[in-house]
Amino acid sequence: MHRTTLRLFLFLFVAMLCQASQCRKVQQPDDCLNPNPTKTDCPDFYAPVCGCDGKTYTNDCQARNAGVKSWTPGKCED
Repeated sequence: MHRTTLRLFLFLFVAMLCQASQCRKVQQPDDCLNPNPTKTDCPDFYAPVCGCDGKTYTNDCQARNAGVKSWTPGKCED
């Protein structure tokens, strides 16, 4: 019985470590950012997007102006 409890505890501990070590993958700046972005006038509305660089932008237009090549809707998680 003691061995079973110890094995269960060890399994749960390793599972928690594996879960804690999984981080959201952020693309490398070379893959993610355009070094020569085209600047445009952006509308003043708030529709946050999370850039592939891990930064939150006010809207997709602001992300494009920063040279971000891809993003997802919503704020980036901290």
